[in-house]
Amino acid sequence: MFEERCINYGGINISDEIDLKRTALIIVDPQNDFLSEEGVVWDLVGDGVKETKVVEHLVELKATAKDVGLPVFYSPHYYSDEEFEN
Repeated sequence: MFEERCINYGGINISDEIDLKRTALIIVDPQNDFLSEEGVVWDLVGDGVKETKVVEHLVELKATAKDVGLPVFYSPHYYSDEEFEN
């Protein structure tokens, strides 16, 4: 049921018992408007995104999850037109 794994993420070894049947990576709301140089708010957040290597870390997390057989789920966030009217 549990499998002993040593996961190396960003040069840090994470060793723990992981129930692979009950574990997944959930990435919450990775919007291009925040993470892409073409995004509408890049001028506001771009320096921080680059400095903290957000995109690189997301790519590495996803690759690590794939390497150890974890499913990856994305939880998008949406706004309706009515939310922007006021």
